[in-house]
Amino acid sequence: AWFQTLAVTADEIVTLFFAACCHVGAHYIALNNMEWDHYTMLRVSFTFVLYPSAWLFLVGVYKLKDDDWKPRFTAVFLIAVSQILILAYLVLAVLTFEWKTAA
Repeated sequence: AWFQTLAVTADEIVTLFFAACCHVGAHYIALNNMEWDHYTMLRVSFTFVLYPSAWLFLVGVYKLKDDDWKPRFTAVFLIAVSQILILAYLVLAVLTFEWKTAA
């Protein structure tokens, strides 16, 4: 059967690499060339965590659905990693936030 097979082609790898370079480049320009305070940089850098976390979560839920809603290692691992990424970012944001200037 031709469906439900994972085959990665060269154009997909090139497209993924190009998209990742554009994403990293846009953030590099935004974070280094604009005079933003720490709080604004945390908000902008959250997209580095949010996008991968959202995709990991969606792929995990899709894999869970594909396995007839039976929790298998791959689905649980993907969903757990997505949540751990967001939790780690939030802990880092709280630890580095300057509480004296928040008021």
